[in-house]
Amino acid sequence: ELVGLVARAPRGRTLVASRAGVVLVCVHVAAALVIGAAVFGRGDRPYAGVGHDRWVLVHLHLAVLGWLTLLIVTVGRTLGPMLALAPSAPPRRVPLTELVLACGLWVLVAGIATDRRALELVGGAAVISALVGFAARMAPLLARHRLPLEAPLAHMAAGAVFLLQAAVLGAAIATTAVSPKRALAAYV
Repeated sequence: ELVGLVARAPRGRTLVASRAGVVLVCVHVAAALVIGAAVFGRGDRPYAGVGHDRWVLVHLHLAVLGWLTLLIVTVGRTLGPMLALAPSAPPRRVPLTELVLACGLWVLVAGIATDRRALELVGGAAVISALVGFAARMAPLLARHRLPLEAPLAHMAAGAVFLLQAAVLGAAIATTAVSPKRALAAYV
């Protein structure tokens, strides 16, 4: 239904979220749901040569990065300036941030599933670069306001702190600077 609403939205008008971003969010939430159900249904047995623990990580990344984070990026581009009473972002032809985030995510989960560190690093770097670009656009909006921030802006700022924490910890795990067994629970 959501994809249908986006498809029927009038062209040439500003939407609260990019059409491509909403479709990508829907794809990721569906993929996370299907993989989550498959992981739960199979128990601890490997599937397609991938162990249970790796499938759980693939599911979590699709849900957290592909659904929630991508939704925040997709909607936040318009909603952030609106909540901050700032000028809206200029129109764009291609939703580059959303596309880089989605492509990086799929490279990352391919690396996780196949246990290929190089794919994990490349995908993670793409995801982080997309999020840094988004944060660079949102930071001046937050800086314009005095504390205490209104709830939606405070929520965005807190989410950014947690994403930064996960990005640093994920990069430390992927580069083996930190033992995955010790840091995985904190990362999740």
